[in-house]
Parts: sequence; C-alpha cells; structure tokens
Amino acid sequence: MKCTTCYDGTGCEGARCLTTQLRGMVSDTAPLGGSWAIREDVATRIGGMDFGCDFNDCGECAGQHNSSGCNYHREAGCCTDCAAYIGYLKKIPPEALAPLVALYNPHLGYWTPGGCSIPQKWRSNTCLTYHCMPVGNKTSVKAKRMLRCLPILEVV
Repeated sequence: MKCTTCYDGTGCEGARCLTTQLRGMVSDTAPLGGSWAIREDVATRIGGMDFGCDFNDCGECAGQHNSSGCNYHREAGCCTDCAAYIGYLKKIPPEALAPLVALYNPHLGYWTPGGCSIPQKWRSNTCLTYHCMPVGNKTSVKAKRMLRCLPILEVV
C-alpha cells in the first residue's frame, strides 16, 4: 500500500496516518496463512541466509553504487522505496503495531544506515525475499519457497 495522502500535506499527519494504516494491517493470521509463531520462526531462518549483499564504506548497496560519493537515496539499495510503501507490509501481528509506529521514519521508512530497523520476525514477505545480487536471487527463490510452505507447516 503506497502512502500518498499522508506526507504530501493533503491528508492526515505523520504518526497518526501511519498508525491508522498499520492498524488496518493487524491480523491474527500471518501473510500466506498460518500462525505468526511459525511464520516468525521461518523469518528468523531466512534471516540467517546469505543473500550476497555488499555495501561500500559509505554503507551504500554495491548493486546501486553511486560513484559521486555517499547518497542516502541510493544507499538503501533495494530498500529505497521503503518509506513510500511502509516497509511493504501487508499484515502485522497485533503486538507489532506500537513498535512499528515508533521505528518508522517518513523519509527513509524503516531503513537506517545499519540496515532495516524492523525485527526480522515482522518483516514483510517482500523484504524477506527480495535482493538484487546474483547470489541473492538464488537465495530469494529458496526463501520464497519457505514462506509458501507456511500453511502446510501449520497442519503438520
């Protein structure tokens, strides 16, 4: 969901708008079905995978390298649109609402120079699986398969 009415001055303001949008994402079931407990376990396992991400001395993504020096917009690499799409979140567990509001930056989203500020267990499926590097693409396929198995894992 792209936030277009909140930060351009035509809609509600900042945290209030974000809270409203995130509140609409609160769900007792995880994305793709199943429980949050199992999804959080799978997300943690995905977090341990090597996606081949590479950052230069400025903290910029090598896949988005800017030869003119450090640039905050390019620094985020595949996370560049995080602010506009509110971390690509579709569903969140009830207990994540307040922390996600507190972590959000209207200009950078959940990106920080040290990486994503969202705890691994609550990251969107997009953020858990999308990476631009060649090694990352192969790993992304494996991570996507793990997430698609969540409803099956719930039954087993």
